[in-house]
Amino acid sequence: MPVVSKALSTLTEKEFSSIDYRFRGHDDTYHWVRHNLKLDIIEVDKPIEFIGSWIDITERKHLEEALQDSETKFRAVFDAAHDMILLLDKDANILDVNYQTAALLGYTRAELLQMNTLQHLDLPEDRPFMKKVLDDLMAGQTREYEVRWRTKGGETLYFESASAPRFSAKGEFISTISCLRDITERKHAEEVVWHSQELFSTIFQSVPAAICIVGRDNAHILRINDYMLTLLGYEREEVINGLSTDFWVTQDIRHELVSDIFEKGGIYGLEMPWRTHSGEMVNMLVSSEPIEIDGQPCTLSIAVDLTDRKRNEEAVQRSQNLFLRIFQSVPIAIMITTLREGRILNVNNHALALMGYQADEIIGKLTSEIEAWATPLRERPEVFKALAEEGVAYNIDLKLKTKLGDLRDVIVSLQTIEIEGETCLLTIAIDDTDRKQLEQARLEAEHTRMEVYREREVLELKERFIAKMSHEFRTPLQVILSSKESLEHYSDRMTAELRLEKLHNIEKQVFYATSLLDDVLLLGKAHAGKLQFNAEVMNIATFCQKLFEQIQLTDKITHHYIFSTHGNLGDVQSDAQLLQHILVNLLSNAIKYSSEGGIVQLEMCREGDEAVIRISDQGIGIPVNDQKHLFEPFYRASNTAKIKGTGLGLAIVKESVDTHGGTIACESASGQGTTFVVRLPVQPQNGKTQTES
Repeated sequence: MPVVSKALSTLTEKEFSSIDYRFRGHDDTYHWVRHNLKLDIIEVDKPIEFIGSWIDITERKHLEEALQDSETKFRAVFDAAHDMILLLDKDANILDVNYQTAALLGYTRAELLQMNTLQHLDLPEDRPFMKKVLDDLMAGQTREYEVRWRTKGGETLYFESASAPRFSAKGEFISTISCLRDITERKHAEEVVWHSQELFSTIFQSVPAAICIVGRDNAHILRINDYMLTLLGYEREEVINGLSTDFWVTQDIRHELVSDIFEKGGIYGLEMPWRTHSGEMVNMLVSSEPIEIDGQPCTLSIAVDLTDRKRNEEAVQRSQNLFLRIFQSVPIAIMITTLREGRILNVNNHALALMGYQADEIIGKLTSEIEAWATPLRERPEVFKALAEEGVAYNIDLKLKTKLGDLRDVIVSLQTIEIEGETCLLTIAIDDTDRKQLEQARLEAEHTRMEVYREREVLELKERFIAKMSHEFRTPLQVILSSKESLEHYSDRMTAELRLEKLHNIEKQVFYATSLLDDVLLLGKAHAGKLQFNAEVMNIATFCQKLFEQIQLTDKITHHYIFSTHGNLGDVQSDAQLLQHILVNLLSNAIKYSSEGGIVQLEMCREGDEAVIRISDQGIGIPVNDQKHLFEPFYRASNTAKIKGTGLGLAIVKESVDTHGGTIACESASGQGTTFVVRLPVQPQNGKTQTES
């Protein structure tokens, strides 16, 4: 035997060898034996002896073959099953899966063998239940249950699962075998059916109509909604499985209608009387169709209480009558037109009276045909934009053209409305002609009043001017006259120095009077609108700095002067003479109203298209109550009585700034100094602006 020979040959290398083989007995059956061989060397150079023994292992071999065959068949069934089959350990780790599991879940077999069903496949909300199932399996129970697993692609699948634990002969846990059948489609179908039933039930109960389902032959009520119970005055327990014949006036009518329902396929919109629980008769509008429930013919009836409809019809009629009364009697012009064409559908009496037409002259015509509007609405895009976005447009000033061609001022409000499926325009117009005429008359009267007021103001200004000038000129004239008389009568007694002093006084007072006259003339030009703006391109910073330095030289009381600039202030268009008036007056005031040692500061910068001049001091300041009058001619603040001045300087500054098209603002308070901020456009458009304060 080759197998035995091979075993004998290996004994030369080792002392023991074992081999399994078959031999055939006398009855031609095969038996398995395990042949054990042992090498026995008695003496050197003596023949080798073998000791052999045989053990019959036929039964064990048959058991092993049966087990192998069982495993092969199990694997075949395991892999060929249409359901998912998994082997799990006690912690729900996957030990083995079949092909269907990988196919349904979208994972490879290798990926699944690294996963735990509780952690990777179960939905989080299902895990407590699945842990309980796992505990039952460990306790030896077999479980049938439904489970949801998430696929690799994120889809949720539903499964029917049957799981059983596997134990060894010694009672040791081996694994859990779980068989899962995909029931996702069934679940979805059940959900659809459930939603359908839920929807039907919702509709059945919520429809504001009487609905009932009745058996064809026995007339038993199978289902009835709450609306019908309330309408007829029954409790549900009184009618379910009861006879619907209680609702009918006569049984003959019912039999006739049931026959019509099944022969004609239904009846629709039939008016008939029904009897309530109290015996009262109500008229119903009924529609019925044949249906089948559990193979039995039935009728589905839907009925509407005509009482409500009649009431509604009467209410609609009353509403229409009320609308027509209001429409015709309201003292406001109302017109209804189609939006697309502008065709007139209806107008009220007030609109006809306003336009001078009879109803049959304009109803059915286009507004463009009768030239209803002096300015057609189509030429007002902002109106149609408001209608398109909000459906309304309010308070539009238009001119309405009458039949005779007269124009009436009207205030119009528009709103889109739906009439028989077409978008229309509801136009409400209020005649504003008389009000506008009154308003015009009022404006003219107000204009006349303002003219009178201005004339009075001019007269008052003249009176103030004469009084002020008389006062201001009296002092220099008195000084001049006194000096002249002294020189005329006593010059021979005076020293040369005294005569020169008198002459200087005369010169100084003449200069003051001349300057005062110049200011008055300049202000008069400004008020008369004759102040000219002679623009020239200049470096405004250089101009202001030179003037600032010149004014310092005239300062008899020592102040501290600070000048600073920021930004590009070249190529600015300005009037040099007017700019000088602005700077000289503001800087002179800053010096005049500041004590010795105070700071007088001139700052300049460029902000956008404006040159900004800021002049500040640490002087006596301006009381808040006086600031609103600062730029009025001859007005002086209440705290300047002891300081000489005419009250013309700031008025001249204001007119000069306005002529530039700029603004001036004052920031001050008593005892806290004053800052004037002048803003001049880099390229001015000559005109007046509002002063900031």
